[in-house]
Amino acid sequence: MRTEQREQAHARRIGEQSEQRGRRRQRLGCGVHVLSLHPDWQILGRSGCPGKPWRVLLGIVVAIAFPRATPVDRRRTAAVLGLWVLGLMLVTRDARAETPVSIATPNGWSDRDPDPRALARASGWLAERPDARLGVVLTPDSRDEFPEVLATIAIDGVFDEHAAPELELDRAIDRMLPYEPELARITAVPAQGLGPQQVRAGWTSASVAYRVALVPSGTTRTLMVLATLASEAPLYERTFDAALVSMQGAAAPQLPFDHARWRVLALLAWCVPAALLLALAAWRKPVGFSMVWVGRSFALACLLAALVAGWVVHDRMLERTGELRLAGISPATISAETISYGIATALVCWIVGSLLARRERPVVSAPSSGVFAGRSQSSASMQIPIITRIEKQVPRHPDGPSRLDPVTDPPGGSLRAVEPGVEPRDFE
Repeated sequence: MRTEQREQAHARRIGEQSEQRGRRRQRLGCGVHVLSLHPDWQILGRSGCPGKPWRVLLGIVVAIAFPRATPVDRRRTAAVLGLWVLGLMLVTRDARAETPVSIATPNGWSDRDPDPRALARASGWLAERPDARLGVVLTPDSRDEFPEVLATIAIDGVFDEHAAPELELDRAIDRMLPYEPELARITAVPAQGLGPQQVRAGWTSASVAYRVALVPSGTTRTLMVLATLASEAPLYERTFDAALVSMQGAAAPQLPFDHARWRVLALLAWCVPAALLLALAAWRKPVGFSMVWVGRSFALACLLAALVAGWVVHDRMLERTGELRLAGISPATISAETISYGIATALVCWIVGSLLARRERPVVSAPSSGVFAGRSQSSASMQIPIITRIEKQVPRHPDGPSRLDPVTDPPGGSLRAVEPGVEPRDFE
C-alpha cells in the first residue's frame, strides 16, 4: 500500500514538473516576442548589435522567475524585472544611423582604386583630430608625381550659423590642415532655397593649394577638401565647383536637445495636475468613500497614463533623434524617464491617500443610547426589554382569610358565593 502511494506521489511530481517546464517555455517565447517588437534598438549603445542575446536573457528571467507560488515572491519578482527593464531602456540607443554627405564623382576621377599616396595624405589630416572621420576619397585616373586628392571629412559638432565665418572655419580645420588665415580667401555663402549656409576658402601653403568648403550636415559638419599643386590649381577649379554642387546629405544645423528643460516640464506636467485633482477629490469626496480608495484610484490612473505617455513620447521623439544624440540620450531614454515620472506620481498618490485616511473619523448619525437611539436602527435590530411579572402578595389577616385572597376550588367541590344577607349559591 505504501509503495503504491509513493509511486503515485512520484508520478504526480513528475507531471507537475513537466507542466511547469511547459509554462516556462511558453513564457520564454512570449518574452522574446515582446522584445522583438523593437528591432531598431541597439543594446548598450553597440552599433550593429541586434540585441537578440539580451532579449533571450530577459525571456529566460521571466520564464524562471514567475512560476513561484508565493504571491509575495511574485510581486517582488515583478518589481525586480520592472527595474531591470527600466535600466535596460536607460542604456538603450536608437539604431538609426546618420546619413553621410556624399558627392558625385567628377569626370576623370575615381574612388575604386585611390592612389595610396593620396589616401595616406588624407589620413594624415586626421592624425590629431579624433572627432573627425574620413568619408569619400577621390583621386585622378591619371597619376603623376603629386597625388591630387578630393575628400570629404565629417566633423563632430554643430555648425554655428551665428558665428563669424572665419572663426567657424578655423574651429573646423584646426590641427588638420596647414591653415594660414592671413592668406586665405574666405567667402560665406548664405542659405539659398533648401540649401544650407556654406563657408568656402582657398589658400596656398608650401606650394600646395587647398580649396575647402564647410557645410552643415544636421548634427555634424562636413568639410570638403581639394589639395593640388599651386601651379595646377586653376585646372581643378571646375572640378571642385562641380563636386560642391552635386553634394547630397547637407542639412540645416540641429541644436542639442534641452534635456534639463524637458525634465522640468515633464515633472510639472505630472505633479501639478495630479496634485490639483487629488486636492479636489479630497475636498469633494463623496460620502462613504475613503481616501485610501481615492489614492489607489489615482495611482492606478497614473500607471495607465504613464504607459500611454511613454509610448507617445517615444513615437514623437523619433523625429528628433539627431538632437537627442547630441545630448547623449535616445528616444528610449526619454520614454523611460516619462514612465518613471508616472510611476513616481502614482506612488505619491498612494502614500498621500493612505496618510489622509488616518485623519478621517466615522460619521455618527445618532447616539447609541437615549431618546433618539432607536430612530437610527431598524426594527430587526431593536432590542425589546423583558419584564418579569411579579404577583402581588396580599397580607393575611390574623382572624382568618380575607375576602381579597384568591379562592381556589378544592378537588371534588364547587364554588359558592357568599354575600351578606344573601343565601349562598353554588356554581358548577
